[in-house]
Amino acid sequence: MFGCSDSSIKLFVAYDKANNRIALGKPGIVKPTDANPVNFDAGRHYAALRQFYDKHNLPNEPNRYVYDGDYQGWHMFKHEGFDATDGRGS
Repeated sequence: MFGCSDSSIKLFVAYDKANNRIALGKPGIVKPTDANPVNFDAGRHYAALRQFYDKHNLPNEPNRYVYDGDYQGWHMFKHEGFDATDGRGS
């Protein structure tokens, strides 16, 4: 999806509170204001997102987000089992 199977990648990470979605976007494709891209490592494609979770008051427990399509260059991931207010939920 991001073309980084064996390498690290920098992505912007955003949160859609109304629809309980996390969005990932490549620099150069999306241009959020007041944001810096986050580095996802080459091995497991993990990133340190503690500040992101704290900023958006997301629970500090395991959560599962599933792919929910693209929107204006962002790859959207919804919280599993959440019915989104925009009607795109399951």
